[in-house]
Amino acid sequence: MKKAVSLLLSVIVGATVSVAAVSTAQADEDTVATVATRAPEYSVEITDTTTGRTVPVVLDSDDVKNTKTEITAVEGVSRGYSLLSDASERTYTESVQIDVGDQVAAAFGLDAAHVEQSSNIRALASESGSSTKNSDVKVTAGLTYSANAGNNTVKVSRAFGSTVNKGSYYVKSRDFFWRNPGNFGVKTYHPTVGSWNYSVTDNWAGYNGSNPPYAITDAFVRVYGMDGQVRISVTYRV
Repeated sequence: MKKAVSLLLSVIVGATVSVAAVSTAQADEDTVATVATRAPEYSVEITDTTTGRTVPVVLDSDDVKNTKTEITAVEGVSRGYSLLSDASERTYTESVQIDVGDQVAAAFGLDAAHVEQSSNIRALASESGSSTKNSDVKVTAGLTYSANAGNNTVKVSRAFGSTVNKGSYYVKSRDFFWRNPGNFGVKTYHPTVGSWNYSVTDNWAGYNGSNPPYAITDAFVRVYGMDGQVRISVTYRV
């Protein structure tokens, strides 16, 4: 089956060269002022962990859920996100959640519609996911950050993510990364639970739309009763 996964990923490459799961905002022209008015940016890749072959992923609009919430000045102070010292400063919690059930099925040579709707599958009482699918995987990455439009700076206060698996698909392990490129190197975590939200230490740094703060959730996904494993990598960018 490991060879089959590799072969199928090769087929996916040809099908996704022109349409990848990457948001289309003009990041290099963004400032923190324009970032506040648009949806989160994201990209998604799938990797055969045996061969190391990585390809972009094609997604339907229904597979992507963007969440963006502004935190008021009072909430920001009470939560310790920011001192909110001037009127140019705003704090946001922002994330992207990707439903990759179809992509997992394709990588393992399965009929997605059959697997997702079949009730004759392994199921755990603690599982959750799509209410319309019996097998599914969802991956989330996000940040809580403060942005100052007056001097075009940004500071991260929390980094979070999640993985949801249901039915025949399961998440074996997870890696999580975040970075504010204006300050320091990548911070790495290895969550042992399906949802996490880390309080982080960061400093104000200049915002660069071509190299913005980001969070990455890597989910290592398997299918019950089959060999092989794929890594689903979801990257969210401020």
